[in-house]
Amino acid sequence: MLKKCRQSGILLAFSTARPKTATQPFVDIVRPDVSISDSGALAKMGDDVIYRAALPKAAVAEILQILQGDSQVGYITASTDDGLLVNYHVDPDDEGWVDWKPIHADFSTIADYDLFKISAEIFDARVLDDLAALPGITYIPYSGENWGTITNAGITKWQTIQKVAAHLNIDTEHIVAFGDDFGDVEMLKNCGIGVAVANAIPEVKAVADFVCESNDEDGVARWLEENLWPSK
Repeated sequence: MLKKCRQSGILLAFSTARPKTATQPFVDIVRPDVSISDSGALAKMGDDVIYRAALPKAAVAEILQILQGDSQVGYITASTDDGLLVNYHVDPDDEGWVDWKPIHADFSTIADYDLFKISAEIFDARVLDDLAALPGITYIPYSGENWGTITNAGITKWQTIQKVAAHLNIDTEHIVAFGDDFGDVEMLKNCGIGVAVANAIPEVKAVADFVCESNDEDGVARWLEENLWPSK
């Protein structure tokens, strides 16, 4: 179906919270025209960077001061040009980490890197309140998990989609977006057509123009087939 889109002149884009290294295997297979990773902090066309927004070093220091040493914080990861840095030693072949290619790092020196985002496993809302009090950052939770991600304030999938659209001289009204989680709400609400998969969270379905079958039922492919090339 994606090949059919490309043959019809429709541009394909990934827009994901995943870090660049975890996105690359899918990019290598599908070869989308645009790849937006790290919750919008990095956008590329092939090897060309269209947009990047690393966290300010001062913000990194404040974020890590809150996260490190708190008993209610587990794993901390940081997405960089070199890969995904992790505060604990993990088995890279572990099923939960194999897609992410983790690199153990000393987080006391992590400010030396340009960080696209910091993600953390947080078990207490108190920590979230402390993060929310910091100026200049955005925190987005992942549904059904204790994980959330921290980027520059205003850096979201939707904001970066607008920058990519301007770069390509495309009206965002001509974009169809598919999503399922908190980070997709703004994107589905503002693109020309927003489509939620059936297993999306209620907040995503509430702003979507359509709801398609779940990812396990090839919902995106079915929606494209039925709406772009409806049978006569």
